[in-house]
Amino acid sequence: MNSYSFLDPVTREDMFYGYQEEMDYIVKKVIAPGSRRQSFFVDGGSRMGKTSLLLQIERHLRQSGIRPSNDDSDQLVIIPLYLDMLDLDPTLNGFLGRAALLLESYPSRYPIPFDISSRAAALLQSVKTHIDPFVPFTGAIYELEKAARPRQLRVVLLTDDLWRIRQQGRLTLARTLRALHIETWIQHAMAFVITGSSRDWGESLASPLENTLVYKELHVLDEKDALKLINKPTEEKIPPQVALRVYRETGGHPFLLQYVMSTLCDQEDIKQLTEEDVDQATKKFQRERRDFEHWWKRMSEVDKKVYRIFRKIGPETGIAVDEFVDMGLSVNKLMLLDSLRALKTTGLIREYPDNHYWLAGLWPARWFQEMR
Repeated sequence: MNSYSFLDPVTREDMFYGYQEEMDYIVKKVIAPGSRRQSFFVDGGSRMGKTSLLLQIERHLRQSGIRPSNDDSDQLVIIPLYLDMLDLDPTLNGFLGRAALLLESYPSRYPIPFDISSRAAALLQSVKTHIDPFVPFTGAIYELEKAARPRQLRVVLLTDDLWRIRQQGRLTLARTLRALHIETWIQHAMAFVITGSSRDWGESLASPLENTLVYKELHVLDEKDALKLINKPTEEKIPPQVALRVYRETGGHPFLLQYVMSTLCDQEDIKQLTEEDVDQATKKFQRERRDFEHWWKRMSEVDKKVYRIFRKIGPETGIAVDEFVDMGLSVNKLMLLDSLRALKTTGLIREYPDNHYWLAGLWPARWFQEMR
């Protein structure tokens, strides 16, 4: 059975690799008691595993359910709500309206230790059509927070690709999220994990939410996690040289790795795979898909100049930020750092703890070389 899928997010825990540390940290901080809880913005490019990470966070939060304690006042009732902006009316009413609908129906799907009162239900039902949806939504949260006492309530909005909301509504939504996070009268009942691209959000994200959200960047898988993803589901039947070639070609990019492994595992005997089969999988990808073209179009001119340096140097040498100046790159440091972040969260380069950056995948680098 082929366990790999490049079209769908990873829902199986045994296929989730690379972001375990990020997931554990976010879950721990989101359910911290009272004012110590934190909310997050996860910055990642297309196909970098944002949805997979959110779904794993949702599963772990739901499994947490009611965090046990000897004292009821220390118990935390956790209600995670996953919202995909692709499926929503991209307005504030659409966003809060879907959250209200999921919240109202949550007890019918998962047990919670209190009832949703008729008043709270009426408020939730009015959110989508209300002239100011913030009012009934916070009113409902307040009613639920009272019903949960002496336990603490924590409603966690897991919002996928929030930047898809209409441009004119971004600032309003950012201000609304900040207000929900800091409202003391609902007793720290709300927390958020938001995914998207910091570039797409721009100042809408930076201004109202910069002191509210903890920033996390997605990244390519390191060699250890990439080889686990290659070898564990296949029971280590993939020849070692082929597994290493998959890692080097994809650079540990979650989507590219899933695609290559999905293609390779369609073959009858994976023990007989060769490095040529990896090459054929990359060529098949370029015939069938246009992801590289989409990435190219989204890159700024500075991004392309910076990535060109990585392609020229190759994967065996890292580059420190200050070294770019010596290479004739005539951009200021802020623009350089912005490009490095964009290339990293797109999965084209990787950063090491010594603040050096390295080329990630050989295969994307070859394709981008052809686009010069």
